[in-house]
Amino acid sequence: MHDKLFVKKISDYYIWLPSSSNQNFDQYLENQIVFFVYVDLLTSQIAKLI
Repeated sequence: MHDKLFVKKISDYYIWLPSSSNQNFDQYLENQIVFFVYVDLLTSQIAKLI
């Protein structure tokens, strides 16, 4: 995550989601799968906490 993101500067916690732009993967489909699995795991953990 780069320091130009203003939310990072004003918050104590943030989640950096994987994406094709920050992972430098060449295969688009692989990026989609990684992103959706990550979001699914993240929302499952948040649901357990709520």
